Amino acid sequence: MHLTTDTLKDLPRGERVNLINSLSGFKSANLVGTRSESGQENLAMVGSCFHIGADPALMGMILRPHSVDRHSLEYLQGSGVYTLNQVHADILEAAHQTAARYPREISEFTATGLSPAYLPDFSAPFVAQARIKLGMAVRKCRPWR
Repeated sequence: MHLTTDTLKDLPRGERVNLINSLSGFKSANLVGTRSESGQENLAMVGSCFHIGADPALMGMILRPHSVDRHSLEYLQGSGVYTLNQVHADILEAAHQTAARYPREISEFTATGLSPAYLPDFSAPFVAQARIKLGMAVRKCRPWR
């Protein structure tokens, strides 16, 4: 199959989105948990987490540009910490629903029925239902160019 920019533009939106989203192969599904300095919790589905190194342990992720309100990005920049929580089949539907646009004052935890969980001395919320939960510290945050 040979597709050009023009043939991609001509595809129905849903088909184009599914095709482009699948081009790079298997992706992990993670929920990024953040909390604003005022205590507002946020949860967002992210499929662009990747391993950078093991010693020291480093991971990265890519978030969409801050062209509209990106609560997760704002909160992790403000607090310097966030969580990565593995999405599994039992929470897939709720996790996917975190991608809906909620007003800042509505927590995706509340909207989706997922539960926040905290560890002492770590301000970002984990997803209680996740089986794998990582507490992360921001090392670098670079804007899109």
